Amino acid sequence: MRSGGYSLSEGKQGFIYIIVISGTILVAFSAIMFLL
Repeated sequence: MRSGGYSLSEGKQGFIYIIVISGTILVAFSAIMFLL
């Protein structure tokens, strides 16, 4: 499942980063829907 020369630690950092971004988008989307 690894692509390129990513190490395990870099993969974990990327995964955490994606989760944080997804969570932020989800919260923002929920707030917008609530305001609308």
